[in-house]
Amino acid sequence: MYPLQNQVSPFLQEIFMPLVVAIFEVLSRPAEDNDQTAALEKQMLRRSYFSFIQTIASSGMNEVMASQGVENIERVLFTIIQGAVDFPDPIAQKTCFIILSRLVELWGGKDGLVGFPDFIYKHIVPACFMAPLKPTFDLSDAQTVLGPECIQFLQEYLPSLHVSPEITQELCQVIQQPDAKVLKNYMKMRFYFEVKRFSNGSALEMCASV
Repeated sequence: MYPLQNQVSPFLQEIFMPLVVAIFEVLSRPAEDNDQTAALEKQMLRRSYFSFIQTIASSGMNEVMASQGVENIERVLFTIIQGAVDFPDPIAQKTCFIILSRLVELWGGKDGLVGFPDFIYKHIVPACFMAPLKPTFDLSDAQTVLGPECIQFLQEYLPSLHVSPEITQELCQVIQQPDAKVLKNYMKMRFYFEVKRFSNGSALEMCASV
């Protein structure tokens, strides 16, 4: 396996960003509102893109992304955040949360990618809350329930923000409730105060926005 990775990785590093740019050029092309065929084709292309990123992240070739430079890495990360939060596609959303969870494992430690812990706090943690608050996010659909990857990430990462184990566990239970209002009320009434002392602003803004 490793010899194959060593052979493929340099090639992927070379084509990675041109491929990403080409994919999003296609996705950005306008289409007629009633063109269901074009909408489905874009949905499948977006899913394939996220599956491609997941394969890279989970197969020991994360250097393919890490070698792209800070600006390009951030660009790709924001496409994953967008896929997790903004697109009403449960299959793509689940794939995106799996990617984010894997990248946190790879890059979130002290020896990980420079600047990534800050990205986790500012963007990945809020994404875990904002996704189920979207009107298009159907928590009753088994595919869209935040999977064990996201819950595990919150259980491991929130304590590093000095959130107590009790609140962390409570939040992980609340976020899986089928009624989004439960999560909204919880974030406003309790979780907000729990993180207030340790926030640099982004978590508070996220809580206030709901």
